[in-house]
Amino acid sequence: MMNKWLFMIMIKPVAYAVELFLGVSFTYHEGIGFVNEALAINIGKECSGLQFFILVFFMLILSFIFKLKGKKKKLLVVFIFLIYAYTIAILVNAARIIASVFLMDLGVFLNAKQKILLHQSIGVVFYFMYLVASYFLFHKVIHKREEIQ
Repeated sequence: MMNKWLFMIMIKPVAYAVELFLGVSFTYHEGIGFVNEALAINIGKECSGLQFFILVFFMLILSFIFKLKGKKKKLLVVFIFLIYAYTIAILVNAARIIASVFLMDLGVFLNAKQKILLHQSIGVVFYFMYLVASYFLFHKVIHKREEIQ
């Protein structure tokens, strides 16, 4: 059940975005994920971006929800945070995979360990940058809204 949900909600949109950008196609293999053999890419459940989605969502809630007054306003903002976290998780994850493909294509990484380290490093950099950017975006929006009121 969880794997099917994860597939439909997280992995499939990421694979679709990567397909659109790179102009390649992926084949779904049960238990493995989306695979492109020519590029040697596997977008599996560990590449879903689910943890990043959760991290962004809760970072936004814990950082900003206390600044709002009223249950309706808080509920609306939680919904906005949910939609934003989902969208940014899909886009950042697709961008991370695309960047990995381009860097791997350079051919300067000789062995599998170096490729794995590069792939993980790209993930850390992308996720951190977008986490910080998300915080400052909402900080600016909420601070600007407080000035108006």
